[in-house]
Amino acid sequence: MENWVTTKDAERILGIKRDTLKRSYANPNTGFLVENIHWRSGMFRNSSKYWEINRCKETLLEQGFVFTNSA
Repeated sequence: MENWVTTKDAERILGIKRDTLKRSYANPNTGFLVENIHWRSGMFRNSSKYWEINRCKETLLEQGFVFTNSA
C-alpha cells in the first residue's frame, strides 16, 4: 500500500535532513531515489515534494542506511 507524505514528514520519519533528501538522494544525476517511484514533485515549482515513505525506507536500507528513529 502506497503512503505518500510531504518532505517535512519524510524528514521526520526517516531522520534525514531535507537538503540531503532533495539534493543528494533524489538528485536525477547522482541520487538513488527515483522520481515517480520514490518521490513526486508538487503541482508548482515551489511546492513540496511528496515521498512514498515505504519505498524510500526499503531503498535506504538497501543502501546501508540504519534507522535509529522508530517513527
